[in-house]
Amino acid sequence: MAMLALLSVLALMAREPAQVAPLAPAQAPATSVPATSAPQRFLELPPPETSAPSKEAMEAAASYSERFSGRAVLVLHAGQVVFERYANGWSAERPHALASGTKSFCGIVAAAALTDGLVKLDEPVVDTLVEWKDNPRAARMTVRSLLDLSSGLEPESELFGRAGYGIRDLGPLNDMAGRLRGGSRERAPEDWYGAVLGVPITRDPGRLFRYGPSHFYAWGALLTRKLAASERPEKSYWDYMRARVFEPAGLALPRERFALDAKGQPNLPGGAHLTAREWARFGEFVRLGCTVERAQDDGNVERVAVIERDALEACFVPSAANGQYGLTWWLANDAPGTGVSAADGAIVPADAREFRGLRASDGTPLRIAQAAGAGKQRLYLVPQRALVIVRFAEMDQGGRGFEDEPFLRQLLELGPERAPARPPRPVAPRAAAADSTLPWVTPAVRAPRVDFRTFDSAAAKAVVSYHVYIPPQYDAERERRFPVVYWLHGSGGSGAGIAPVAARFDAAIRSGDLPPVIVVFPNGLPNGMWCDSHDGRTPVETVFIEELLPEVDRVYRTRAERAGRILEGFSMGGYGAGRLGFVHSELFGAVSMLGAGPLHPDFEVSEDRDPAQRDHLLASVWGDLERYRAASPWQLAEHHRAAVQHLPLRIVIGARDATLEFNRSFHKRLEQLAIPHEYLEVPGISHDPDVLLATLDRHFWTFHARFLAPSAPPPAAPPAPTER
Repeated sequence: MAMLALLSVLALMAREPAQVAPLAPAQAPATSVPATSAPQRFLELPPPETSAPSKEAMEAAASYSERFSGRAVLVLHAGQVVFERYANGWSAERPHALASGTKSFCGIVAAAALTDGLVKLDEPVVDTLVEWKDNPRAARMTVRSLLDLSSGLEPESELFGRAGYGIRDLGPLNDMAGRLRGGSRERAPEDWYGAVLGVPITRDPGRLFRYGPSHFYAWGALLTRKLAASERPEKSYWDYMRARVFEPAGLALPRERFALDAKGQPNLPGGAHLTAREWARFGEFVRLGCTVERAQDDGNVERVAVIERDALEACFVPSAANGQYGLTWWLANDAPGTGVSAADGAIVPADAREFRGLRASDGTPLRIAQAAGAGKQRLYLVPQRALVIVRFAEMDQGGRGFEDEPFLRQLLELGPERAPARPPRPVAPRAAAADSTLPWVTPAVRAPRVDFRTFDSAAAKAVVSYHVYIPPQYDAERERRFPVVYWLHGSGGSGAGIAPVAARFDAAIRSGDLPPVIVVFPNGLPNGMWCDSHDGRTPVETVFIEELLPEVDRVYRTRAERAGRILEGFSMGGYGAGRLGFVHSELFGAVSMLGAGPLHPDFEVSEDRDPAQRDHLLASVWGDLERYRAASPWQLAEHHRAAVQHLPLRIVIGARDATLEFNRSFHKRLEQLAIPHEYLEVPGISHDPDVLLATLDRHFWTFHARFLAPSAPPPAAPPAPTER
């Protein structure tokens, strides 16, 4: 029987479209239940005459995918492989990292555990994870809240080790074992399921959707303890998942296809590696209601459910906190739910907010669910069309403009695709991969009206953090959209300056000197220089422009347009505001450079700077002086002169700032280029942003107010201060 299960996998790997082999487990589980005629819901089977998409439609969708770093598109219709295409160096035999697409296995495992009486969705988690029994919030945490990501756990934690652990290119199947054996593999965390017990519970369970790995490790810890106390033969999470999900689905997966911790426990939020055919087989198993074909004594074949239908359907019921999420599966609909407000602390990944409801040509809503991972790895279930669709893409490209709606519209023949908001920006070839071990996540700053948020960055191959100040009007005026100031920090990192800068914005808004704005504090790394390094190790510009801007516009009620964005920064951030504002003037409506540097055309540094530090920075970020010059605001101002002519631009520098002469030279350079701008030297001020803002006081906001409210009279000009 074990050989039969293996042959069923090989049947799906046939090159020509063929009927998917019977999903026969090696041994029928004792807990199998007869398929019933109860009303079917999400997984309702379509009429037998449902046809597959046309070859032209599938080819068009695959071509769209490949334009955005796509590696594979595979389509199953009614169990048959009707389309399969690989590109960008990928092949049918190579397992691909599913990233967060791994999470949706947990929902099906949970449905099996419900069937087996191991858990109940609304049972208190503390009945099993007793370490939390004295926490009043934990007392309200249920199994359901773990699986719909509203448990209240802080979603990320350094206790889990390095972000992205275990996601790698395993290579072809025939050399996979060698790649998994040894030496180059990074050290595994000791015990994910134990570590999660030290994660704080910072929100009331059941209220807010907060995407992250903590919920899944807690679910792994809970089920592992349930199994240990049960009479089932499987005592580990892996053994149970294999016996109750993978084997019935016809998948003979080795344990090492999941990233494992030192105790051999699988990485549930993001560690699986499957081929396109294997992921499609799993999807087909789910689409068919987790049923298998079983021969009867009379010679007939009957399809029998190995997981109860009600338990399975619970995965596809919109949750209260997020109507676009069930139990570990994303749902295509337009019902956001009650717990997705970023202002309240909800955390929703950018990819998911693109996954909206679609309708057939006759107006019928299409039921679509997806497992989704970083890089826009996708497993789509479309029960009405009897379709299972797999899409793989390069992990370090993040899809680069790929969107679910145009892809599905083409494949499902729903009409013309909706063009992406912006074409992908060309990316220069990189000599090295992005370094995910850099401090892409900074410590959270606790300050009034300041949120700490993270998102999965495909460009950085890591989770990336940022902070956001929310104005008081954001909570009261629910239909209003707000402009955004992007404040770029100086060298050394962003943490220390966030609270005082946010407080000054808040005071200016409350006093009426500044219209209400959202202020975003991106993470540009300690010395990232707000550009992509020459070797690809620090893709700061790509993360900011291609990932963070769309993330902010999707999470918050922003004015997602040029006229709704100001780019401002101090020191290294002033340099970044200048160069990014000039290059991307179609995105930012105004630029404010404060104490900016480096601004010298040949990267000379002030006397207070160590030349050795200058040489190190030049080598690590730009590689050589030629690249530095090409990226400098000095040269970019001339190159983008026509666009910058119409860009409100301000330069502010303290008269005692060591970079004063470089700022003066840059000011004269702009005058020579006839580029309009404001230039202000503030007497008595050295290189300190808080002192600079305090000295200018309400007059600092004149530039912002004039841009954001052009019809309003600006505050009077500041008096000319005297040198102290």
